[in-house]
Amino acid sequence: MRRPRHRRDLSMHAAIGAAFLMVAAVHGREAAAGVPEDLEAARAALLRSDTKAALAALTSAQAAAQSATTVVSTTQVAQIFYLRGVALRLAGDKDAGNNEWRATLAIANEHEWDPALIDNGEVRDFFEALRSEVRARPRVDPLIPEKVGAAKLFIDGARAAADVKVIEGLHLSQVACPDDVVYGQWTRFDKKTKWLKLCPKGVDTTVVVAEAEGDMFGMDFGDEEPIAPVTPPVEPSGGAVADGGAAGGAPLDMPADGPKMVAARRVSWPLVAAGGGTLVASTTAFIIANNRNQAFNDQTRTDLTTPAQVDAAAKGVNTVGYVAYSLGGVGVALCAAAVIPW
Repeated sequence: MRRPRHRRDLSMHAAIGAAFLMVAAVHGREAAAGVPEDLEAARAALLRSDTKAALAALTSAQAAAQSATTVVSTTQVAQIFYLRGVALRLAGDKDAGNNEWRATLAIANEHEWDPALIDNGEVRDFFEALRSEVRARPRVDPLIPEKVGAAKLFIDGARAAADVKVIEGLHLSQVACPDDVVYGQWTRFDKKTKWLKLCPKGVDTTVVVAEAEGDMFGMDFGDEEPIAPVTPPVEPSGGAVADGGAAGGAPLDMPADGPKMVAARRVSWPLVAAGGGTLVASTTAFIIANNRNQAFNDQTRTDLTTPAQVDAAAKGVNTVGYVAYSLGGVGVALCAAAVIPW
């Protein structure tokens, strides 16, 4: 009984894929601004129960995302598949809809449920079970190059570092090339992605660009602790769920307002050297001041017999002490200035 249904799922995915390729060819790079508009149109169509129009808008959105000339946010990438899952389920194809929701949660595991589209507690509970199932999938290495020159690499809207791994599934890879033009492609990272080949003019990987510590273009891709196996979720009706992933990872997430810059933090070694030298001089002055203070308080001294002599000796101690304190303050300030980001 399951085989015919499974074939319908494959047919549905094949149809979506073929439609996507056709739209991508028509859109070209002019589709960059269409992602938010297409998503808005798809959601509006779902609110009026027009699943056919919603699916057409989402096919357009997926093509536009690949052709986008700006980095598409994580929320928008995930929403393409979330809304398609809603549309397919409302059209009666639960298995295909579930797989689209799996795709959503592989991109953004914390993607929120929209009760305005499906106000059903049991279906929502099933979506939450899918969230756990997808979180337990294996991690995939997108093989980010260590040297990318002035290019910036993104996965589903999040800045990608050389050691990042993502949840197994379909993802949008994008490269902001050195000429500030963005190119992208959909991929499962099941084979080596030639990231820098996406830039038609090439990338000079010998160029070194100073990056901020804790680069805010990127995102916390989750901890590396293994996750225990999760029991596959079961449909509210009691039916089995279509095939899904199983085993370890954490969400790839990113604020919807996109990447943000932070100040670069560098150490100024000349200032460190100047500060260190000044602190050495300050220490020397403190030693001299301490020796003079001990001599001044020596009760066996016979040369301090007049008020003028005592006053002169006290000034000698105080002057060196002031110099020591001043040098110490300057040294600390120089060392602090050497590591503060400007």
